[in-house]
Amino acid sequence: MTVTRFAALLGAGAALVLPSVLTAGTPPLASPQTTTFEARLTITKECEVGTVGNIDFTPADGVGFLTSELTATTTIAVGCTKGTEAAVKLDDGANFSGTRRMRNGTDFIAYELFSDAGYTTPWDSTDFPTVTGTGGVTGTATSGTADRDQMLTVYGRVPSQDTGAPGDYVDTVTVSVEF
Repeated sequence: MTVTRFAALLGAGAALVLPSVLTAGTPPLASPQTTTFEARLTITKECEVGTVGNIDFTPADGVGFLTSELTATTTIAVGCTKGTEAAVKLDDGANFSGTRRMRNGTDFIAYELFSDAGYTTPWDSTDFPTVTGTGGVTGTATSGTADRDQMLTVYGRVPSQDTGAPGDYVDTVTVSVEF
């Protein structure tokens, strides 16, 4: 009864057209086609120097005469991609003349840097420690606290020597990582 009324509304000679999915005898949908793609990232060998602290030989109670040696340490943060071997070198400083020297005007105070706590292995551009990268960092780049994950200690010593004029003695040492 419903179809008759519907046909009457269409009028004489009108045909009802239905989509092919609703009509009988339509073949089933074809099998889906698939393919793949790769996600890629190439990591290159890389090493970086992170945080480096200053080395300050000034004892808490100050110093007047250098009648005995002074020692101090600092750390150098280094990071390399996993498996990358690198040499961590220190240059001779800006005031080198046969030895490293800190400067105050025309006066100098000699000092030495070592890679061991026994102060027996000098650390410079020919004698230096090496690291093998782990690929790790501490902190996160987004938090602003990311740093390299391998910490190397620099052991410094000021031997006893004649004392220069009062004031601040400074030298600048450059750290380089070669890989």
